[in-house]
Amino acid sequence: MQKTFDDYKKKKFVPCIVSLLIYICICALVIYFTITSAIRNAQYFSIIVYLILSALMMISAWFYSIYDIVILIVCFFRKKTAFKFYDNVLKNNKITDSKAKVAVMYYVCDDFLINAFLTTQKLTYKNYKVFVCDDSRKQNNIDLINNLQKRYKFEIVRRNGVGPKNKSGNVNYFLSQYKEQFDYYLPMDSDTYLTKDCIQKFLAYFNQFKNSGVIQGSFVNVNIDNMFRANLNSCTSLQREYWSTMKIMNNEYGYCSMYGHGCLVSKEAYRANGWKISEINCEDMSFTIDTSYNGYRVILAPNIILGEEIPPNYFAFKSRQMRWLKSTEELYLKFTPKLLKSKMLWFEKIHFLCPSQVFIMPIYSFISFVIFYITLSFLPTDYNYYLFPWELYILSIFFFIFSLVSQSIYCAISNQSFLKGLSSSLISMFIYGSFFVPSFIAAIKTLFNRKHKYNVSIKNNEKITFWEVIWNEKWNLLATGALLAGAIAIVVWKHTWFLILNPFLIILFISFICIPIVGIISNKKCKVINDYKKLK
Repeated sequence: MQKTFDDYKKKKFVPCIVSLLIYICICALVIYFTITSAIRNAQYFSIIVYLILSALMMISAWFYSIYDIVILIVCFFRKKTAFKFYDNVLKNNKITDSKAKVAVMYYVCDDFLINAFLTTQKLTYKNYKVFVCDDSRKQNNIDLINNLQKRYKFEIVRRNGVGPKNKSGNVNYFLSQYKEQFDYYLPMDSDTYLTKDCIQKFLAYFNQFKNSGVIQGSFVNVNIDNMFRANLNSCTSLQREYWSTMKIMNNEYGYCSMYGHGCLVSKEAYRANGWKISEINCEDMSFTIDTSYNGYRVILAPNIILGEEIPPNYFAFKSRQMRWLKSTEELYLKFTPKLLKSKMLWFEKIHFLCPSQVFIMPIYSFISFVIFYITLSFLPTDYNYYLFPWELYILSIFFFIFSLVSQSIYCAISNQSFLKGLSSSLISMFIYGSFFVPSFIAAIKTLFNRKHKYNVSIKNNEKITFWEVIWNEKWNLLATGALLAGAIAIVVWKHTWFLILNPFLIILFISFICIPIVGIISNKKCKVINDYKKLK
């Protein structure tokens, strides 16, 4: 007998309650330290401003970190049983033959990858049809696809300028042409690698849960062929395992979003939304909200594992991250009211809104960082530093450390190397730290409703010289260097050497040095790592 996924999880809100209680206690502590420090420094306006901004930043950021730790603890006690549940979904719902018609949509825009496409030709499911939804503008890419059609079975769909120039426009055009013709739809990005039996596995999940609208697969990294990809893979492979486990927990104790590719969508979910998705750049998360609003579920399938490629170099990775940041912030600005009205469970809504702090953090972090050192510059030379808000300063350092070791904690409870988790966290922190200034600018532009262009992720692996890195990152390097120089000058001027240990300053300094280094290691080839081959 089919059950709804809500029946499975509706009573599993305890971790959210625990996280909220801990969060309230920490917020109370932050507010208390802010007030007592403000009283001590009532005559210093700059410190009052710093206190308010620091309190806002920490209060906005703490909950998600607390939730992660609580879920990690739950994971420690429930990991085996949780994975067993999903294994049983496939075991008890084996699909040997099905009349369900499936459309496989391979979305491309001048980024066609032949190896990824070929996985669509090796599926063991019988009743499916492949479409190449081509938005390419370069003639050589168009010709490549046209020539491939002579050798392989697929249909080309081109919209010739109809709709917005982004993926959502491409998706909507396809749906307008082929609505009601298929029972399920499997969207792919250009770097999505399918496994031969993935459709049967997706259908098994639909057979298990009657209110499922989207079954989202998980991913491993494909084609690790240079040092940048290898270093990023050392982070993301652990992160993927970490997040795969976390997403299993989120299935039960929070929310899961579709990724826009590597998933199976039912025609009922598309039909309920008028056979279209929202035409914004963050179309995957907006459709998650729409799906829930219409009474259907997005479910992560941790045991349906597909492949996707890591960006080939620093520029490609940075471009993707900026697109994600701007798109996700745009989503929260436009879709929060609909989210609150959706049929998500109350603790799912809280969890969905939590990551929003990730996208306002660049603004808070930048302003708080600047104000911190401006505060020092305005303080008189005879200022009694015992009056300084040390409580908040130490708490902010603890927050950085707290965020740093979350993956390390996961390694500890999953019998993996603690040092591996710590090194992975550090590498991630320094790479993402190099996006500090661009993230702030992107967040501000999106906040004021500035339109941003949809950029296709870079797939080619071209050689990058040292001077190309410097030139392309000149404004980032200049702005970051100016912030560092200003902060260090103030520390020297005011003889506050102990503040040189500010964790944010250290991260910014190392990230500044890493930009050209990370940029040029993209040229260094390495032995190809391809975890996808283990799945086929």
